[in-house]
This record gives sequence, C-alpha cells and structure tokens, in this order.
Amino acid sequence: MNSEINKIYYYLPEKIITNKDLEADFPEWDSEKIENKIGIKERHIAGETETALDLGYKAALGLINEIDKSKIDFLLFCTQSPDYFLPTSACILQEKLGLNKDIGALDYNLGCSGFVYGLALAKGLIHAEIVSNVLLVTSETYNKHIHKKDKSNRTIFGDGAAATLITKSDKEKIFKFDLGTDGNGKNNLIVKNGGIRNRKLITTEKMDNAGNIYSDEMLWLSNIHPESKPSKIPIKYLQNLYISMREILRRGINFGGDSMSDYRDINGEKGDFQNHHNVYKKKNTKCVKKGCRGVIMRKVINGRSAHFCGAHQELFN
Repeated sequence: MNSEINKIYYYLPEKIITNKDLEADFPEWDSEKIENKIGIKERHIAGETETALDLGYKAALGLINEIDKSKIDFLLFCTQSPDYFLPTSACILQEKLGLNKDIGALDYNLGCSGFVYGLALAKGLIHAEIVSNVLLVTSETYNKHIHKKDKSNRTIFGDGAAATLITKSDKEKIFKFDLGTDGNGKNNLIVKNGGIRNRKLITTEKMDNAGNIYSDEMLWLSNIHPESKPSKIPIKYLQNLYISMREILRRGINFGGDSMSDYRDINGEKGDFQNHHNVYKKKNTKCVKKGCRGVIMRKVINGRSAHFCGAHQELFN
C-alpha cells in the first residue's frame, strides 16, 4: 500500500506582531537586524480567547470543504498547547467537523518535529491497511507559553495551524523516515507548571509568590513565610498582608517601577524601586527589619526563586 500528501490547507490568526512592534517593546533591538538574522518580518499571534483547537478547526474546515469528508477514516491532532487535559482535542474536532463516528482519532504532543512524525504515523496506518485517508492537523499557540519579556522566543515563534490530507496512492510519494530522540535537553524548553507534577502553582495550596520582586517584599513586610499555605494563615496575618500589599505597590509606583531587569516606562526611563528592596536579591545579608537579627535566605519553591528572612517570617502549614 502506497501513500501521498493529497491536500494541505492552513489558517493563521488575524493578529500580527511585526519586528517594529518588537522593537517598541525592546528598544535595544533593531528591527532590520532581527529580519537579517532570522529572516522573519512578522508573525501571527492567536487572540486572547483563541486556542489551538480553534485554529485547527478553521484549517481543517477549509480543507474538508474541498473534499468528501465521509472518506476520512482517521484524524491525528498535534499540539503542545491543548485546550484540555482530556478529552483529546482530536475527539472534539471530530464532532465539530461532523466526521464519521467510525473513524480513529488521537492527539500527540510534539513541537518542531510534529508534522514529520504525523506523516510517519499516517503512512504507517495506510501501509498497514488500517485506513485509506488520514486528516493530520497540526496546530500551535506557543505564544500563550511565552513571557511578554522573553524577546528571544517572541521573535521566533508565531501561532497557526495546518490541515493535511494523506491518502493511499498507486505510487509511493512519502518515502523513508529517519526519526530520532534525545531528551537530554528537556530543561531548555520545559513548561514546568500546569501538569500533574507541578499543578499546585495554579491552586490555593501554595502561595504563588516565589521569584516575584513585589511579592517577596510584601511577604517580608507582613511576616509571612513564602511556603505558607493560605488556608493556614491566621486572619490577623492576612489583614497585615493586605496592608503590606498596598504599601509595597505604593512604593513601587512612587519610585517609578523596578528596573532591576529591563523595565522602562513609556518615556524609556528606568524606575528606582530596585534601589529600595528590603529582601529581594539580598541573600546572605542581615535582615533590616527593626528588632530582627535574621539573615535573608533564598530558596527555589515550585520552580521559582523566593527571598525571605528565616527569623521573622513565620511558616504556617
């Protein structure tokens, strides 16, 4: 049994980020240098409520409008930005597209190699004479994973989807694959939070404060340890935390923000709050809180860095 790529259709979201837009966010970058270095002038970005399933649906709909969709007997959906843990996006897409109920459908999680692996899977299904027509949908909204200050990845990645129809044919047109895997570089692109292993960052079991300049300062001022469980913190400490939050935010505003990293205001001016930290980036220095003889510590909590005083900040568990 032979196979071939029969049709391809794509969909790109309407929002566009140009190199000039990135230059406005990162004044130290030059838009012409960006283009010369990576060959990209602009990238399409999914809207706030637009998901990989939405993009994939629009790409697939464009393709099946040109064919007899009743002939599709397997659906593959590739993304690293799924709408849900379960059910699979492929099953939802089958229903949305109105495909037959006697077809196979599955998701697989891959990035750059996703299309190639999808072709390999489709070819295998056809060569095994399990199916004759495979709809492969690759869809990604990587920018939902990327921090707005991550200029390197914001420059490279866009969002979009493609739908490909792979069918049996008289002559083989999809040739031998040379696949490989090396998980050694996992930490270079890992998204640690949100899955089962580190899902607590998106619950109330642990305070989502670690690694943040302002929350480190707020917790220091309110005498609360960053590993405290919110449900265990006494009401008087929570009331004090509220007051501390307002005070630290007031200071941050009065000092024009914090430019320890790359923050600039709308006029390109640096803030000065970084020169008035009590705890953030003060590891191994004496705590300056009146009457405290503690030393500032640093600890990685749920994958993020927290600074706190080991003496006066109480742990509530």
